[in-house]
Amino acid sequence: MALLVGFWLLLVQADVLCAGSLVINSENDFFGSAGTDRYYTNGVKVTFIPEQPPSWADRLGDKFCQWEGRSAAKRKVAFSFGQNIYTPRDIERRDLIIDDRPYGGWLYAGVGMHDRTARRLDTMEVILGMVGPQSYAREVQTWWHEQVIGLNNTREPRGWDNQLANEFGVVLLRERKWRLYEHRWGNGFGIDCITHLGAAFGNIHTYANSGGEVRCGWGLPDDFGTSHSRPAGDASGLTASEWRYPDTPLAVHFFIRADGRGVARNIFLDGNTFADSHSVDRKLLVGDLSAGLNLTICRGVNLTYTHVYQTKEFDQQDLAHVYGSLSLSITY
Repeated sequence: MALLVGFWLLLVQADVLCAGSLVINSENDFFGSAGTDRYYTNGVKVTFIPEQPPSWADRLGDKFCQWEGRSAAKRKVAFSFGQNIYTPRDIERRDLIIDDRPYGGWLYAGVGMHDRTARRLDTMEVILGMVGPQSYAREVQTWWHEQVIGLNNTREPRGWDNQLANEFGVVLLRERKWRLYEHRWGNGFGIDCITHLGAAFGNIHTYANSGGEVRCGWGLPDDFGTSHSRPAGDASGLTASEWRYPDTPLAVHFFIRADGRGVARNIFLDGNTFADSHSVDRKLLVGDLSAGLNLTICRGVNLTYTHVYQTKEFDQQDLAHVYGSLSLSITY
């Protein structure tokens, strides 16, 4: 964990902390399924997007991000730090549940390059982290159940002795988003449609994905859609110079989003790469359907709630998964 914190602090230099956006995202099945504590049960992510990217990031991006139209694009760099927790359906059993997903945690830090024009957003992201006991997922979930919720009001997680082994993880991601359609009536009501196509490669996740989002409401932000606690999910954070409607003190819009993935690897289902561990039969195709509401206050504070329906991820899974996402973005 100390190495990840050091890596993150090294990337985020002090001279870029003076202005930008801070995004705090919390995802939990408590929001969507009345506290079921199963599957993808909790995710927390903190992201900082500076107003001006550090000089080293700009040079690195110029070297490796040579896609068409780069000269006309504006670059943003996102620095993230977070943790995800995965459990089987019955967290009170101490034995290995062979027909359910393994216990697993993912503690990570990442840096993403986002090059955008009026109609397109290109993203490259590198994420480093730890799976297993050194992700501290067991300690976080146990502390939360014992000290915050109270064991009288929830189930005690008892099966963490069966979690995945320690493994250092790397994920490389590339994604492009297009604004296919946009119509706005002055500084007021608007509607747009954004689609995306991407892929990730690494020992944690390997997949190809595609999907889209439709948004409508008052004072739509000039960004590329909803932010989730996932790779390439931070590009919606606007920096102070990018607000399209500076005279709109309050804005609100609704959105619906769909994403489909062809999954070649998911360590939290397939098990450890270099060690023997519990695993289940992963499904090749997985889809998400989400909808939510975004509220913007005083041009600098965004509050977003997203309700997510996820199809089954493995053959033995008896129910689709539902969870909620709450995101707070502060631009200064």
